[in-house]
Amino acid sequence: MKDNKKALNPKVNVKAIRWGSNLTINNNARADENIIRNLPNGQYVNTMTGEIKDRKFKAESRLSNKKVLKQTFKRIRYLIAENFENPEDSVLFITLTYRVELTDPKRLMIDFHAFIKRLRYWFSLNHHQKIAYFFVVEIQPFRSNQASKKAGFKRPIYHGHLLIKSIDGSPLYIRKNDLEKIWGLGIVWISRVKKSYTNDSGNQNVSHISAYLSSYLTDAKGNDHKRIKMGKLSWYQPGVHLYRYSRNLKGLKDLLIIKDHSKKEVLDYFSLNDRSPDYISLPRECCFVDSKGKLQKSCFITEIYNNLGANYDKTSKRKNKKVPLNSTDQSKQ
Repeated sequence: MKDNKKALNPKVNVKAIRWGSNLTINNNARADENIIRNLPNGQYVNTMTGEIKDRKFKAESRLSNKKVLKQTFKRIRYLIAENFENPEDSVLFITLTYRVELTDPKRLMIDFHAFIKRLRYWFSLNHHQKIAYFFVVEIQPFRSNQASKKAGFKRPIYHGHLLIKSIDGSPLYIRKNDLEKIWGLGIVWISRVKKSYTNDSGNQNVSHISAYLSSYLTDAKGNDHKRIKMGKLSWYQPGVHLYRYSRNLKGLKDLLIIKDHSKKEVLDYFSLNDRSPDYISLPRECCFVDSKGKLQKSCFITEIYNNLGANYDKTSKRKNKKVPLNSTDQSKQ
């Protein structure tokens, strides 16, 4: 851990989200009233200056709405961890590509919906299995063939990643040749997801995949091949649906969220008092208006605890476990 990364005070009130076998904790830096307040007529007011401006409802590019896009990729990571981290599940990780580079994201979604119907039918017919899926769109920078380069085309190309599992937890089996016939539009790659962290057999790991799909989809490579964090955000076009998942998977409403409790109380609840965070963010300065109307500054810090292990197994069965007061178990809403 770097010296300039300071952990949260155990006494400070936090917001905690348990996603799969991971836990995110951050402090409530905002107070009673934000500087920016929305008005009902499509405008907003700056409470410090009294200035009123019109809200922009549609961004011209994803780059102008980075915060929303970052939240989208965070949700992708949460949903993957919540639905595919059970070690008893048999999960397949599939990549779908095109023979001819695809530049239309809407076409990708149309092709995927047709593909997933055929795939469900194949498993039902051959193995009498029902499957659940999570699909996410990946974008690559520009068309790579020489003709496109000479013509000056700089259009992003698309392909998809797919996680599937059986509803009853039984193992899924499908040959690569059969999968390519069902897809019918290009090459596919398939690997089995394992809970263990051993990579000797080349199998993927769910925790690695959730990190891959939330960082690789956003990070780009510069001309010097160095990684540019969040470099792909400007490539995503407005209105493109970045992920889809089946109705038989858990949604964001099923996440366990705890609010207005101290960090110590949260760690006590998850039996994590003897552990240090696996990740601590750099302090980020936030401004807010307190109850007396004065401008205050605070530091926003996020901590992440990975691989809860036995603690995850206990909290995943919460019927007989007391949840702290004011906690929000959204799955019961």
